[in-house]
Amino acid sequence: AQHSHYQVLLDSNELSIIGRRGVVNPHASSTGGASYMIEPMDINENPEISKYSPYEFIYASFSTEPRLNILWQKAKGYSHPWNTVHRIKLIMSIIKDTDVHGCGLEMDKLLQNGSLLAYYPPQNSSQVKYIDHAFSNASLSEQPLDELKSYVGEKIGLYFYFLNHYTQWLFYLVIAGAVVCLELVITGIANNNMDQALAKPYTGVMFAMITAFWSQFMIEYWKRLQARKAKEWGMVGFEEHQPDRASYGLDPKCENIHSPIDGKPMVYFPKSEVARRTRRSALIIFSLVVVVICFVSTVFFIKYEMANSGDEGAAAFAGTVASIFNALQIQVLNNLYSDYACSLTEHENHRTDTQFEDALILKLFCFQFVNSYFPLFYIAFIKSPLEGGCDGSCMSELAVTLTIIIVTNLGVGLLSLWGVIDVIKYYLGMESHYVPDVDPSVERLSKGPAEREFNLDAYSTMDLLEDYSELSIQFGYVTLFVVACPLAPALTYVCNGLEMRKDCQAVLHTYRRPIPMSNEDIGTWQDIFQLMSFFSCITNAGVICFTMDIFEDLDSASRVWIFIALQYLIFSTMSYFDYSIPDIPEDTTIQLARQEFLVKKIVDLDLSDDEDDLDENFAIAVPKIAQEDDELISLNNGRSSSQRHSVYGN
Repeated sequence: AQHSHYQVLLDSNELSIIGRRGVVNPHASSTGGASYMIEPMDINENPEISKYSPYEFIYASFSTEPRLNILWQKAKGYSHPWNTVHRIKLIMSIIKDTDVHGCGLEMDKLLQNGSLLAYYPPQNSSQVKYIDHAFSNASLSEQPLDELKSYVGEKIGLYFYFLNHYTQWLFYLVIAGAVVCLELVITGIANNNMDQALAKPYTGVMFAMITAFWSQFMIEYWKRLQARKAKEWGMVGFEEHQPDRASYGLDPKCENIHSPIDGKPMVYFPKSEVARRTRRSALIIFSLVVVVICFVSTVFFIKYEMANSGDEGAAAFAGTVASIFNALQIQVLNNLYSDYACSLTEHENHRTDTQFEDALILKLFCFQFVNSYFPLFYIAFIKSPLEGGCDGSCMSELAVTLTIIIVTNLGVGLLSLWGVIDVIKYYLGMESHYVPDVDPSVERLSKGPAEREFNLDAYSTMDLLEDYSELSIQFGYVTLFVVACPLAPALTYVCNGLEMRKDCQAVLHTYRRPIPMSNEDIGTWQDIFQLMSFFSCITNAGVICFTMDIFEDLDSASRVWIFIALQYLIFSTMSYFDYSIPDIPEDTTIQLARQEFLVKKIVDLDLSDDEDDLDENFAIAVPKIAQEDDELISLNNGRSSSQRHSVYGN
């Protein structure tokens, strides 16, 4: 832990005692009063400035120096700071590190060549039972997400925090959507024409704009929550040294050479080969996107033929049949493409897991965006000028298509959560869990926890990427064309609440315990959701101006000018929100400054007298009232390092 500068939480009580009493120089004259090596201070605790108490969530790099022993926060139920997540991370670091402090074992390569069957941390039954019970009895705002993070690590913990944050924010859209639904029902009944009500939903105009603003607010406040969690979990500035991926050196194009920088042995993969494979992947993805567009166009062509066939029965069901085909196409192609995108990214031979994940996320987003939303873009903006109109109003057709797609998407998600999809895949031969041949005499022996857990599936990075991918697609349905289906937020809100509980149960029971991984933020996925928010401005302005019939009396040029003005109004407002809402809350910034100061003074024993430079919000020098305390902590500045260890405690 000391070698890797592992960040450990400091005990707020002990830190407070030392900070308030100061550190006395025992060489000072006994008659002249105490002379302080480190002045006592009273840190401003005004809750209007910072919601954090001065000494909480303060982290420092671990040190074995005995004087610091009392400062490390003891883990719950232990007499030391090392809870199970800390220990698992440190064990994995020892196993994988290639320096003198590690074993240098490449675990993933050992898995690939069959030397290892699996490696995973054991489950903690008492911790699992506690989290299970807490989740089943808690509302969305009270779920024990910090406890779950303490079991699965920060990377997976951030996913659950984001899902929880997004779902809670959906409630505001549920209320706005209910108002629109009420207007549609009243107007439809009054005019005996639901198509007309859908085409001119006056509350829908406000709903479209509210949705665009909502998406920006949701993301901005997620950034703030994410920054708080990074501070509270000690992840600020976290940069993990990532080793090469297991498959990186196995590529036939790789060469073992001496580094042109420091002369050390390294694996070299030619830049020209990287560029060639990247271009190949881009061409394949572009071709697949074209195939999707052709497929969707074929579906709409069949629908057109059915509608104009002269058969009243075929014409009546043409729109519904096309929408069902679109919904099935989205689910099937998205699932098939995920595996192929992973193979393409593997072939590109990225050096680290982060590079691999970023490349895979980009591939998933590019394809799934077109596959999931092109039918909706076609109905909303292309069909009317191309085909001369829609069946009834384009808004009603868009509403039917979007509703069927959303219901199918949520239905497949729920079936997947309950394991039905996995059973279907298993019987179709699409997935299988490898269990090695075992000697019958060994099989008869009673299995221990490790053997029983081996029969569970491994929770991989791909599982987490797929969870984020599903959320990003769902987010698009909620924001891009939600005015056509104002019930979408309500449906999504309910399904997400169920999904959060089932995802938690899956991580705790269905899978082996994941190896905890550190992370400061959700990375590229945050950019994806930000991009979707940007697109929602364009689509919602477009739906108002071109798909609804509110401006049907205006010519095309006037509609275009209204579209441009409305779009820039939304963009300007969103930019103002982005500027006026800091990504990092002020109290988090203050706490980071407190941490820097306290660690510098108390842990590192930096005796430079720079208190005058401190921000008045977090450090205020006070009179030496602590001189009367008979338990003052003393520091002998003349002692050696080993003698100085007794300053704070053993």
